[in-house]
Amino acid sequence: MKPAIGAAIFSRIERVAPAPYLETMLAANALRGGDLAAAAGYAHKIPAGPVKSELLGRIALARGEGELAREYFLAAPDVDEMQNWRMGQLITLRGYRSPPLRARLWRQGMHYYTVAARLAPLSERYLLAAGSQALLLRDDEAAHTYFQRGVDVDPTSADAYAGLGIVAYRTQNVALARKFAVLARQRDSKALILAHLDLDLANASQ
Repeated sequence: MKPAIGAAIFSRIERVAPAPYLETMLAANALRGGDLAAAAGYAHKIPAGPVKSELLGRIALARGEGELAREYFLAAPDVDEMQNWRMGQLITLRGYRSPPLRARLWRQGMHYYTVAARLAPLSERYLLAAGSQALLLRDDEAAHTYFQRGVDVDPTSADAYAGLGIVAYRTQNVALARKFAVLARQRDSKALILAHLDLDLANASQ
């Protein structure tokens, strides 16, 4: 649903829908449309609870207010796989920006990605996130496990095959890495992890 259309529909039901439900829908719709001020205004009208905390966390994250987003996400008692995934993203980004704390923050990010993958074991998104984070931590065994699960869940996943290729390259099996690169390219030549694998293989050719 387009944000403008959604806003019109939700505004029309204002007199018949329960207020908290309406404010939640309006906040989510405004957030999707990029109107963060309106989203925050609606979110602040929602009664205290996990829904309000999660929405305010998403708004803070969209504004680039990482620390505030973290506080809101942690305040939500019913943390689901999506919130764990977002926390993993947030903390990993902080690691990129804080070299002295990078290793610790990336390990924390791995924790959240692992939880997300456990809560939604058939989600390619969370498996790829956990696999990629394991690569950052140089944990090739864990990376292989998550990327292989990604292939099992979605055999069309170019990123999962490319992730396996990076693990193969790191373990000095360049021939296998090239095979995984071919499989990944057959599925999506523009896959992000494939781009990283191509860089590795280019270095191997020099």
